[in-house]
Amino acid sequence: MESNFLNMDNEISLIRPSIFEVDISNTLGKEYVEMFNDIARFLMIQIGIQIMLCMSDPERFSVFTSDFVILLFFIVIGVMFYWLVLRKIVHFK
Repeated sequence: MESNFLNMDNEISLIRPSIFEVDISNTLGKEYVEMFNDIARFLMIQIGIQIMLCMSDPERFSVFTSDFVILLFFIVIGVMFYWLVLRKIVHFK
């Protein structure tokens, strides 16, 4: 058992450490780490969907259209609105 697989409570974690690690908690604060994780998650989902659409019908869909870039921008704005505004007003337990 390697120490890389132990979390802070010394429990075994099945999730391997990431290849790259970007520490934004010191620069922006710990409360924004989850926001950036959500932004990355939503962007990866949308990019994956766009690539699958392009592979399924290349004549109808292309990877980097203006509509796709605008949609990515709106997703980022929506996630940021949730974390910076709505989550400060209402918190679900």
